Amino acid sequence: MSSKKTSPVFSRVEQISIEQARTGEPTASAGSVRIHSAYDPDREARKFLDRHLDDIPLHAAIIVIGAGLGYIDRILKQIRPDSKIIAIHLESRLYEARIDRKKIIDSVKRWHPEAGIDVESFLFDTLDETSISGLRVLNWPASVKIRRKRADNAAEALTSVIRRLSGNISATAAFGRLWIRNTLRNFLEMERVVYPSSSGIPVVLAASGPGLESTLGILQKHRTVFQLWALPSSIPALMTAGIKPDLIIATDPGYWARLHGRYYIEDVPIAMPLSAAPRPIGAGAPLLLPQGIPGEAFLLKNEEWPRLQLPAMGTVAATAVEAWRQMSTGPLILTGLDLCWHDLRSHARPHAFDGWLSSQTCRHNPMNNIAWERAMKLAPKRIGAYRIGSALQTYTDWFRNNIPTGRIIRLIPQESGTSVISIPGIPDQGPDLFRKLPKNPEHRNHFSVAPSPENLNQRHGAVRDLIARWQILLNSPMKDAGAETLELMYTIDPGGVLELERCCKTEYHKMGERHLERVKNIINRLETLYA
Repeated sequence: MSSKKTSPVFSRVEQISIEQARTGEPTASAGSVRIHSAYDPDREARKFLDRHLDDIPLHAAIIVIGAGLGYIDRILKQIRPDSKIIAIHLESRLYEARIDRKKIIDSVKRWHPEAGIDVESFLFDTLDETSISGLRVLNWPASVKIRRKRADNAAEALTSVIRRLSGNISATAAFGRLWIRNTLRNFLEMERVVYPSSSGIPVVLAASGPGLESTLGILQKHRTVFQLWALPSSIPALMTAGIKPDLIIATDPGYWARLHGRYYIEDVPIAMPLSAAPRPIGAGAPLLLPQGIPGEAFLLKNEEWPRLQLPAMGTVAATAVEAWRQMSTGPLILTGLDLCWHDLRSHARPHAFDGWLSSQTCRHNPMNNIAWERAMKLAPKRIGAYRIGSALQTYTDWFRNNIPTGRIIRLIPQESGTSVISIPGIPDQGPDLFRKLPKNPEHRNHFSVAPSPENLNQRHGAVRDLIARWQILLNSPMKDAGAETLELMYTIDPGGVLELERCCKTEYHKMGERHLERVKNIINRLETLYA
């Protein structure tokens, strides 16, 4: 295997020198490399931008990796005042010595290595879904050259953030209107509710990765020492093995989630936001997980509604981890969270999709062919006998950077060995970990169920009041739209929001009114439905 040779000049971290250029403005160097011109650093930066600006849309967000002393972003502020500008300084000394540091207000969002936050978290906090349309990245060559590893880390962090934000906006585009419809329907169907409570009992969280199959026997053997929380897709495999969960966590809103819902168990509570797919008849009572969908706060304004307030996490597994953090003081044991396919298998067996996949087979399209085509499309990258794809990579990014460490273990079937996709700070342990847990006589299921604090007539009145409130907000002029209106418009018509972000000022009013009219028509149809 060949390896890239490292230039001897950059085999160690060169010290930064800051001097005065011929123009009187500061310049900098690292060893023999000039970070900025010794003669006219501003002119040098303008020449650089002349070569790149034609490819950058007028309202695009611009990220400068290797911002140096800030010449690039100073010029960008002048010629692209409507763009969001983000400067990644690869050296804190250059950040401290930047040319505009004495200004009281600096519209540029800046990061440097001593900022007290990692670059991925900074980018995720700074960017949003509307920023990634037309986003452009400029690399200042000299800064990148002297701090190549930091530049690569920033680029990898940006890639991860874009994947997550793309997933967010794709989910909103696909499900935004469904979230609203589910929220209203689920609220009306809340006859009983579950009250959350804390416990120190160990929690096993079962996901539906293929690795779940190899741990089912271990879970059977030690079932009395933990509480079992299940993601919906894991239920068929668990129940086939005779392992009944204590709680189901469900967040997905769409059609496929209803396939999983066929396997819900009558007396097992379901932790869910109002925007999740409606529960089938006879399913367990809901444990409310409000996640900021428009209308949730209004419908649940009666403080007697029990709930577990969680941030929107994007994936059901991440939501389950956050729920555990708030409801448990004991350890969390993960199983089936493989973050990869095993050969052509994406899930443990049996699975809710098995019947649907079987229905697609015929003499000219056997099951193995279907499995192969799905694997090539959804998980094209091979790691030995395992596969990953873009969706799994997004999940992996989140778990590697956000999952809390210290009380979490991932279960593997043998005492020795590790998972294919590791999670930093989360050790892999075999079945022996259960022998170390106390044989707790406390009853595992500590969720109490009670009638809803509002009857059906009250709930129906709250839905009508919410729709009337939305109509009032949407009938106000676009220029007066507040945060609640904008959030509703984004949820229902995210494409319209992206159009507004990209359009010029002369078109903004006309496009905004068109976007507003689309959203009003959808809300008016809801009024007819719930009159």
